Amino acid sequence: MTYSRRRFMQCAVSMSALAAAGLRAAERTFQPGLLPSQKDVWDQQVWMAKLGPKYTGNNAHTTFVEFLATEFQKAGCDVAREHYTLPRWDAKRCDIDVKPGGAGFKVPVT
Repeated sequence: MTYSRRRFMQCAVSMSALAAAGLRAAERTFQPGLLPSQKDVWDQQVWMAKLGPKYTGNNAHTTFVEFLATEFQKAGCDVAREHYTLPRWDAKRCDIDVKPGGAGFKVPVT
């Protein structure tokens, strides 16, 4: 067996051993009982939807961000925040006038 082939085989065996050790460690640490139930996940989705549109910085957005931060902290994660000030323009009204070669009309917009 040539040196490069022998070296390849040594690396392949080492990688297999590392992968197997990683799988065994994952099996020991995975605890499905810590996961939320299907109902809990659904209830969170319903709650989030009821907050309404989450425009950057509005009350719904802030409430949801606080919820996420709390949940990550409860799971043992470190939470870091970065604050940005964004210029924001809020449309007061919008409409479309269609004038196909004569009298115009307004088209409803969303």
